[in-house]
Amino acid sequence: MDPPIFSTVRLTTGNQHYVRVPSAITRTYQLEDEQNVKLVTAHELEVNIRIQKSSNKLYMTEGWEEFIEATGLQLGEYVVFKALSSSKIHVIVLNKNGHLRCPVPEDISESEAAPNRPAPSKRTVKEMHQAITEVKNYIKDIAQFLHRSNKFDITTINATFMKQDRVYFSKEFSRKYIAPLARRKTLKIKVQLAGHPSSTMILHKSTDDRYNLKAGWAHFAIKNNIELGSLCIFHFYKTNQLQATIDVL
Repeated sequence: MDPPIFSTVRLTTGNQHYVRVPSAITRTYQLEDEQNVKLVTAHELEVNIRIQKSSNKLYMTEGWEEFIEATGLQLGEYVVFKALSSSKIHVIVLNKNGHLRCPVPEDISESEAAPNRPAPSKRTVKEMHQAITEVKNYIKDIAQFLHRSNKFDITTINATFMKQDRVYFSKEFSRKYIAPLARRKTLKIKVQLAGHPSSTMILHKSTDDRYNLKAGWAHFAIKNNIELGSLCIFHFYKTNQLQATIDVL
């Protein structure tokens, strides 16, 4: 099987209504005028796109604005196209800093309009299986874009994390991935929801060798609408200091 073709497009005022199909994809899959393709995110959001020709170039026209609205794509953010065939293109959304974020952000206006809404009900087994499938698809898509020093862990947010104002990571993940990056028992770490400002917390190793985020986690979760039962992907990486980016599914 041929390897996938990757191309990146930055959203600007000039391509909000239509965007040129990357030439690498056009050449490899011999796309044609008036052809339909499907853009698919890791969350299985699918948007049908019409390909149209103008001045010997191919553009994504009908459906492109729908895709922008459905994914919450903002000016200055990026879309990575991963083409596997002439009819389907997988997409990954990056924020303005090039950090990965989930393709479909939560509707903040709706959350603000109903601040006293009841706590969400527990997920059914079917919903959990669906969530696990989404996580696997998401990780499969983003794996090729992660720096080799990046480590990530999938955690379900529970009531204990909120009451104790901390998130615990498994002993195995702590030993194998966090410890080599942290190199200390306690240190400061910058934590951010993908595409949002960062907050400073404390990363601490407990007596059972599990690392945990504390000193601000509960406030951070409430501020960013991270609810009980949410599946969070924690990306750990190190620049000038240890950092973690969170994607919420």
